[in-house]
Amino acid sequence: YPVRLVDVSEARCFLKRFNDFRLLHLALVDHAPAWLVVPELPDPQQGTLLSVMRKPLRQGLQDYVEALLRQVEELDAVVELEVFFGADAPDRVFPDTDDLREEPPRPRLMTLSEFVG
Repeated sequence: YPVRLVDVSEARCFLKRFNDFRLLHLALVDHAPAWLVVPELPDPQQGTLLSVMRKPLRQGLQDYVEALLRQVEELDAVVELEVFFGADAPDRVFPDTDDLREEPPRPRLMTLSEFVG
């Protein structure tokens, strides 16, 4: 699922899988600050192989991200969000390759223990 995040310094784009969001959710439930309200993840059964049917899941993930980010002024306020959406986060893509000085390192999947650090 494509994710675009705009903060004060730059716009970042990511290609995330539902499982990435699931791992983020588990990390937030276990380790997030008490003031952060972690919303429910959308039902993955909303997404099927047909792209038309995936729209409800994509919208659910968008709502999930927006509900999290509305609660923080900066990503580093919650380590798990910084790891997931920060400048060095895995699965980042660079759509404007003309601005790219060098090829970014190929991301790898993280285990849950690496993710929560």
